Amino acid sequence: MVVPQRLMDTGRYRMKVLEPEAFFIPSYDTFGIADMFIDDREYPDSLCHHLWEFQSWNVVARINERNVSTLRNPYCKIAKHRIAEDADLFQRLRETEMRNSAETGLRVNLGCGVRRIEGWVNIDHEPQSGPDMLFDIEQGAWPLEDDSVIEANASQVLQRLPTASFRRFFKELYRVSKDGAVVHIRVSSPTNYWFWTNPEHIRPVLPETMHMLNKELCRSWMISGDLKTPLGVYWNVDFVMDKCVITLDPKFAAERLGKEVGEEEFMNQERYQNIIIAEYVMDLVVRKPMAE
Repeated sequence: MVVPQRLMDTGRYRMKVLEPEAFFIPSYDTFGIADMFIDDREYPDSLCHHLWEFQSWNVVARINERNVSTLRNPYCKIAKHRIAEDADLFQRLRETEMRNSAETGLRVNLGCGVRRIEGWVNIDHEPQSGPDMLFDIEQGAWPLEDDSVIEANASQVLQRLPTASFRRFFKELYRVSKDGAVVHIRVSSPTNYWFWTNPEHIRPVLPETMHMLNKELCRSWMISGDLKTPLGVYWNVDFVMDKCVITLDPKFAAERLGKEVGEEEFMNQERYQNIIIAEYVMDLVVRKPMAE
């Protein structure tokens, strides 16, 4: 505003000074970014909008040609009229990327939410997250070919699934995965307060839960009379635990290091005290019978 003011002071130029709202709505703080890119707002007196790229990037990065027409924030209301002519081009480019990925095997990020993985096929049912594929992993058959996936990621997903959806998830995941595909699982510990903080968390998932999807273990339980439920046999799936890492709650991790207590000794306390474990991070390997 300094230069226009000086030009006007010379008396040689006629200028109209507009109110700040004509240029600086929304503001660049959290509330302003939400007003621009999340909430359904109107700014009839604004002649232009600042995007504040640095502050808003985490939100803007999830807006694309697929969800720009369905979201109701001010940015999308403006952008959807500019992007329509390029939508077909974007669609063709994405279809080409999918075909190229399918030749070597897909890497899918299931229930991605805002946790996108670059170079992977990010899948979610919520348009606001801007997924590469929009469908509900809890409902019906997934629009993916049999034996097309070589790596999958499901971070903070399983604890949200009711029983029928949990079963469908693993049956579909098994169908679309190649033999030897790796599945990365991350779940909150049901003994940690964070699990109970989120009202969408309805199912405790432990490493022992994943063992129930191992068909070889299931057979041995059935033969020995073990009372564990042989889900691998019932659902005709086979996932073998390859790795399990336990992450400690940051508070207790710092406490353990401060007291110089060994990890094994410290973990023994988990049987009697909640909150110690924050998450379980597991890798499963898909095992399919050899084709005859």
